[in-house]
Amino acid sequence: MIGAAIWWTVDKTAETQDGHALDGIGKFIYNPIIKKALYFRRFFMDDKNMRYTTTPPCQNRRSSGMAAASLILGIASLATSGCIYLALACGSLGIILALLSRGGTRTLDNQAIVGLVLSASGLVFTLCIYGTALFLMYHLYGGWDGILKEYMNIYGAETMEELYQILGIY
Repeated sequence: MIGAAIWWTVDKTAETQDGHALDGIGKFIYNPIIKKALYFRRFFMDDKNMRYTTTPPCQNRRSSGMAAASLILGIASLATSGCIYLALACGSLGIILALLSRGGTRTLDNQAIVGLVLSASGLVFTLCIYGTALFLMYHLYGGWDGILKEYMNIYGAETMEELYQILGIY
C-alpha cells in the first residue's frame, strides 16, 4: 500500500534540471524515499532511451531432442501395445516430452506433433485393448467369481488359498 502511494506520488511529480522533485503544484519535495524512486525512474526506467526489439531475449528455446524422444516413444508405445506396462510408460512419457519440447512457445514443431499423436494413439489403443479384454472376460464368465473359478479349474486348485500358493501370491 505504501509502495503504491509512493509510485503514485512519483508519477505525479516532476523533476527540475538539478534533480529536485516538485509536486504537481510546484512545491519542493524533500522526502528521501520519493527522491530515490525518482532516481530509479530516471536511470533505470528511461522511456526516451529504451530500445525495444521485436526478437525475444531467448530466441531458440525449443528442444529438438525432446521432440525426437517423443517420436521414438510414440512409435514404441504403438509397437508395444500388447505389453500394458511398457506401452503405458512409453505413451505417457512421449506425451510429456512432446509438450515440454515447446520451450515456452505456443506451437509445436512437426516432429513433436507426430510424437504427440503417436504417443496418444498408442496409449488409447493399449487402453482399448485391455478394456475390451476385461469386458469380454467379465461378460463370458459372468463376473469376477466366474473368472476366479476358471483360474482354479485351469490350475487344479480346490480353494483360493491353493490358487494363491500355486500362483506365488502368498
